[in-house]
Amino acid sequence: MEEKKEELSEAQIEEQKKKSLKYSIGDGITTSVMDGSGSSYISPFAIALGASNTQIGFLSSIPGLFSPLSQLITVRLLPRIKSRKKVVLTVVLLQALTWLPIMLLPFIMKSNQVNLLIILFTLLAAFGSFGGPVWASWMGDLIKSEERGKYFGNRNSIAGLTAIVFSFISAYLLDVLSAKLFIAFTIMFSTAMLGRLLALYFLNKQYEPEFSFNPEYYFSFTQFLKKMPYTNFGKFSIYFALIVFTTNIAAPFFAVYMLKNLHFTYLEYMIVTITATLASLIGMRFWGKISDLYGNIKTLYILGFFVSLVPLWWVFNQNILFLICIQLVSGFAWGGFNLSASNFIYDVVSREKRALAIAYFNVLNGIAVFLGASLGALLLKFNLITFMEPILFIFLISAVLRLIVHIFLRKNIHEARSVKQLNHIVELVNFIPMQGFVTQIIGIMSRKKKVAENESLKEEPKKELEIR
Repeated sequence: MEEKKEELSEAQIEEQKKKSLKYSIGDGITTSVMDGSGSSYISPFAIALGASNTQIGFLSSIPGLFSPLSQLITVRLLPRIKSRKKVVLTVVLLQALTWLPIMLLPFIMKSNQVNLLIILFTLLAAFGSFGGPVWASWMGDLIKSEERGKYFGNRNSIAGLTAIVFSFISAYLLDVLSAKLFIAFTIMFSTAMLGRLLALYFLNKQYEPEFSFNPEYYFSFTQFLKKMPYTNFGKFSIYFALIVFTTNIAAPFFAVYMLKNLHFTYLEYMIVTITATLASLIGMRFWGKISDLYGNIKTLYILGFFVSLVPLWWVFNQNILFLICIQLVSGFAWGGFNLSASNFIYDVVSREKRALAIAYFNVLNGIAVFLGASLGALLLKFNLITFMEPILFIFLISAVLRLIVHIFLRKNIHEARSVKQLNHIVELVNFIPMQGFVTQIIGIMSRKKKVAENESLKEEPKKELEIR
């Protein structure tokens, strides 16, 4: 296989890359079958098994911690990895097969079902996470830097639409088989496993550019932590990890709130959930183009206000139509926010150190997920709040802390590439709803930062990151 790669001309390699990007869309679609039929329903599955609020919190926090920790093993193995494709194919197969014991849990276990589910779902997440940095490194070699926002926006939109379709089918199945819930979950998780197995076909068809890890580019997690406060990527990592922490104080409990407190049917629950997913597809396509032109940090700056305020609205109104409207705003903002964050990493980290940087970034976020979800679970467990419903209180806390993090930490992060300049960043805000308040805030703050940002863009981007 190595000899074949050497024989390819430059034009043939470019053609192989173009075909690979099409196959990657197929991978995204089939992986989304797994997400729509399986991963999206892990919390409802646990609730059906009789999980407590604390166990629901741990179902999010423990996989959220251990899955990125598996990437520390990945980076240790990097010098010995000869084929990124083989690594990805192996972990995808293992991830697919993990659905088998999950779907059999209600039938083969009489006790400790939820605890075993937490262990199995942690394994499933860890398998997927293990190959994450390797896959990102592989994809980074297939896509031109100036096209990443558009490509991933389109890819994620198509994949997300697939997840929505299968989520609706699953919700309908659960309602129709409400008297035989675990039969419905078995059908759903079988579909999830099949979808992930189909992803193997598309991944195997992708072209793999030559890659060998140079040990001189290695840096430890400890070195990464020490330099974090002084590098552009490090400051971004701190900011994003704190956003993840404050978000996960509330995130695992929206399903609990809808199914237990508001007594939504599975179909109502999925309509509210999918509304955000559908809006995120539009958001990714829209903000992908914006971030390509004007930069990922400017896009994050705008959207950070919206993702911060989302849980606040759940406190004031629980009408399903109102929640659907809130989810539209939430999905539109989160779609662009996550896409811009992902693309910024590609911008700021060099090819040679990309897998390491992404692994350490994910480990940091995994710790943030664990701490945030655990804090939320403990607040609910000890139930110290008397002036309002405890679950609504953690939504409120999450919103306030997100806003504080966004306002005070975003300002130290700068674009890593030259982008089109905006005289007034508020021009972007005019494209989206709820512009009045945010326009005033951004208009004032952007003028103060304009000189500093222009100065940072004069520097060579690679000098901004000592650990690359």
